[in-house]
Amino acid sequence: MLNHLEDEKVCLDACCNVQAVSMLTYNILVDALCKEGKVKEAQNVVHIMNESGQYADIVIFNSFIDAYCLLGETSEEKKFLDSMLRRRVEGN
Repeated sequence: MLNHLEDEKVCLDACCNVQAVSMLTYNILVDALCKEGKVKEAQNVVHIMNESGQYADIVIFNSFIDAYCLLGETSEEKKFLDSMLRRRVEGN
């Protein structure tokens, strides 16, 4: 996992080259990775995001839920939906 985590950090640094990455940047990166089926890499980005003090919003949850549905992993999709509800993330 560490290697993948480092890859995502390098990507964020290269894309942004700033101290604080915006939520929009995280949303775009997570969504793109999820659409490519790279859910593990998207989770690494969320981990980096959490370390910076930012937390998943409805856009990120939707990206994961869509990805898991497309991959046919409905149990994972349900976990994300339950997590979203527990955290009281407001829908759009």
